[in-house]
Amino acid sequence: MSTPASPLTGRLMSLDAYRGFIMLAMVSSSLGTSKLRGDPDWWPLAYQLSHLWWEGCTFWDLIQPSFMFMVGVSMPFAFAKRVERGESWTRQFLHVIKRCLLLCFIGFMMDSFRQPYVTIQFIRVLQQIALGYFIAFFFLHLGPKGQLAGVILLLGGHTLAFYLDGGMHAWDYTYKDQNIGRKIDRWMHHPFADVGYKHIMPLSTGFYVTFNAVSSAGTILIGVLIGELLKGSRSSGYKATALLLAGGACFGLGMLAGQWVPQVKRIWTASFALLAAGWTCWMMFFFYVVIDIIGFRRWSWPLMVVGVNSIFIYFVGQILADPIKNLLSPVTAAWLPALGNWGPVAHASMVVVVLWLLCVFLYQKRIFFKV
Repeated sequence: MSTPASPLTGRLMSLDAYRGFIMLAMVSSSLGTSKLRGDPDWWPLAYQLSHLWWEGCTFWDLIQPSFMFMVGVSMPFAFAKRVERGESWTRQFLHVIKRCLLLCFIGFMMDSFRQPYVTIQFIRVLQQIALGYFIAFFFLHLGPKGQLAGVILLLGGHTLAFYLDGGMHAWDYTYKDQNIGRKIDRWMHHPFADVGYKHIMPLSTGFYVTFNAVSSAGTILIGVLIGELLKGSRSSGYKATALLLAGGACFGLGMLAGQWVPQVKRIWTASFALLAAGWTCWMMFFFYVVIDIIGFRRWSWPLMVVGVNSIFIYFVGQILADPIKNLLSPVTAAWLPALGNWGPVAHASMVVVVLWLLCVFLYQKRIFFKV
């Protein structure tokens, strides 16, 4: 069986649907469930829709790894087309540089939004994708063995750097301000701060670090391996089985590595990268089997219209979510309080619907934003 593709772009419909699902989750702002954390029945939902402060993993912690994973999955498809057009490695590399610069520029704009100054840092997801994409490109043409070696090199090198700096306590919460990632960020920030530019390479208040780009590039490369699998000529059944097993292998390795290296998203430890890759493979497995093998596609259209305009909804969701919420307030003020703790959930859901309708409008007009 050949792999069905999106009639719009030639990409996998399952990948577009998965991307749309993750984007809608991201712009939902946890669906306003923070007030449900004390609810005896619904606290598990609120728990899964929030970031853990340090060690562990929730669904909300899987959103950024899903971005990274899907970037990797799409790379073999995108660059295969460039090879077919006769593009040299140098021209492909220039395209990578251009795309990375654009992603960073958009990220800088969003970091500087509503600020009286320009903020430049590489911790936001777009800048991390840009850095990881750049690193992953150097392994893209090496084939599956080279890409797997790249995963081992990046995750192993990241772990070794932390260990050489702080030993077995380098990943501890109590060491969060002294780990190697934090030291690198402080080292990059000081020269600018010393001359009055405190908003150039500022330290993250959430203890995320720029050095995450190394291990998250490993996540992208795992996605590249899956992309190579899905692009290949094997049967759909073989691909689905391989996806399922790859998810199990990554999850198992992540749990095993977690015995020594804690699973911490904020510093993107190797154990977290592997654990998250397991879950992303399984999510990709679900969308691939249901949409591309079984052929049950109609339900995924609301997700696909978002997935093909992911840059747009990411940018607009970050910039316009609060204005949209304020515009809806006169309509909702009369009845939302009666819903109690569910009022914020209803309000957040309405914002998501408005953002989704914008994507539907763009889809119908065949307007697609790409970087």
